Amino acid sequence: MPGVPPQALLSTAQVARVLGIKPQSVYAYASRGRLHPVRVQGRRGSFYAADEVGAVRDSGRSPDTGLAERIQTSISLIESDRLSYRGHDAIRLAGTETFEGVCGLLWQAPGADFPTAAIPELVGLPSAARGIDRIRLGVGLDAATPATPGGGGQPAEIGAARSAMAAAVQALAPGAPLSGALARRLWIALSGKRFDRVKAGLLEQTLIVLADHELAGSTTTARVAASTRANIHGVLLAALGALDSPLHGGASTVVRRLVTAANVDAGAVLAEYAGSPRAAPGFGHLVYVESDPRAEFLLRQANTALAGSSRRIDAVLRSANQLVEIWGERRGWFPNVDFALAVLTEALALPVDAGETIFAIARMSGWTAHALEEYAEPPMRFRLRAVYVGERSR
Repeated sequence: MPGVPPQALLSTAQVARVLGIKPQSVYAYASRGRLHPVRVQGRRGSFYAADEVGAVRDSGRSPDTGLAERIQTSISLIESDRLSYRGHDAIRLAGTETFEGVCGLLWQAPGADFPTAAIPELVGLPSAARGIDRIRLGVGLDAATPATPGGGGQPAEIGAARSAMAAAVQALAPGAPLSGALARRLWIALSGKRFDRVKAGLLEQTLIVLADHELAGSTTTARVAASTRANIHGVLLAALGALDSPLHGGASTVVRRLVTAANVDAGAVLAEYAGSPRAAPGFGHLVYVESDPRAEFLLRQANTALAGSSRRIDAVLRSANQLVEIWGERRGWFPNVDFALAVLTEALALPVDAGETIFAIARMSGWTAHALEEYAEPPMRFRLRAVYVGERSR
């Protein structure tokens, strides 16, 4: 199929996931002429035009299922292994913008500072609470406070989102209210140390590249909640519930253990996955074909900003770089953003679940943008119908 751009092609495994079938069935579709395989020079296996796969998927669906199966959005785009926010390359934004400015871009509102969160109840949080638990409590407590105006004619929802995000970060460090840029607050809350411009700068860049990522599971949850006309706090709490899982927000915590082990004995970690048919945790991605631009950027920034800081940090970076290089050459595996998060949080000696915490704070920005977009759609449009497979009444 000449002329089809690479970004419009899906691998056999990706087609199987889209259609909800086994890879063997994809070949059956091709043999019957419903799909037409394409060979790509330098790549193994067959590829299929995304538009053709979409047509096959939609051909078996009733038009009035009651489900918004294709969600139109102008917030983020993943294409040709690139990520953009409202037409702006996310990696370039991370190198030039503040997180507050990117929030403004996503929300289509002027960038503004986050308010100071001063909720007395946050002081009583259990010391053993996970970061994601603290964030949920912060958002819930903020929901019970008087609404914060959007300011400057902005929707009240934007003011509520800023207030909730400030409370979420404050919940990570009970005590004196934090102030300043959100990345500055987050660094102090997670590290327990004084402000460090370089390290807080790395956190800010991480927040930016994680701000949105099309329709990930938690984002879809956010839109479902917004479709029922839940307020911003309700939307964020719903999305946080979906994020709190080992296959989504908690993935970086799993990868953190691999990074820690590699720092002790990289050879043992390489040997463990030498014959594995599946990529190691933190490598490969469902929507990227050859590289995750967020991981590439964050790993490059970490190596540039932190190299030479200490023997411990140098050892973490060296072992991580070894995994990336060897698995890339021998297995064709590329690191994803969970690996980059794990490396960054290990190098900075942040709590073991800090990756999930950073992810949650960052993605609250994208969830808010999707909620604002969903509020403009007809309500209650996510209404699935069940296929009953149990016993009938007798």
